[in-house]
Amino acid sequence: MHLIGITGVAGSGKDTAAGLLRELLQADGQAAAVAALAAPIKDMLLALGVPAPYLHDRALKEQPVPGLGLSYRALAQTLGTEWGRALDPDLWIRVAELRARHLVGEDGSIPALIYTDIRFANEAAWIRRHGGRLMRIVRPGVAPVRPHASEQHVHDLSVDVEVLNSGSVQDLRATLQQQLQAWGLLSGPAPGQHEEAAA
Repeated sequence: MHLIGITGVAGSGKDTAAGLLRELLQADGQAAAVAALAAPIKDMLLALGVPAPYLHDRALKEQPVPGLGLSYRALAQTLGTEWGRALDPDLWIRVAELRARHLVGEDGSIPALIYTDIRFANEAAWIRRHGGRLMRIVRPGVAPVRPHASEQHVHDLSVDVEVLNSGSVQDLRATLQQQLQAWGLLSGPAPGQHEEAAA
């Protein structure tokens, strides 16, 4: 199984990059899935009554959730760190390992997993332990979001490559394709291009 971990500040384009990596691998005939260590945190917040748009719409993530008075970002960060990591720094890794079994399948039919939110040294070490690779997405001009420990270490993590996301999605896709080829994870150029601007 191939693991690819993506790090970078909020708004740098990690989810966009993960989706493109999945498309490139699938176009090459390889099954791939996108996952996130924070996925169970989102599930928990949905169960608490946070409306789904506040989890996904970038314009709403920093706005107070009606009835709660706190933003999705504040809720997710503190649930993940002040609660989860305070109990056990490896809690979300353990949960991810349990979830990976379902994503990969008993027969290993999904050989590539792309994690969109590697933020701490132990998470990066987990990717490495499984023979995975780490990539940092860098987007110039992205303003910092709410200060928090989960955003403080992304610049310090040792990565295999930094990917500059300063153009269109097509530009980003071409860069990621070259990187997958350099890692030996693609057999050849993948067909198709996206024209829309990077999000």
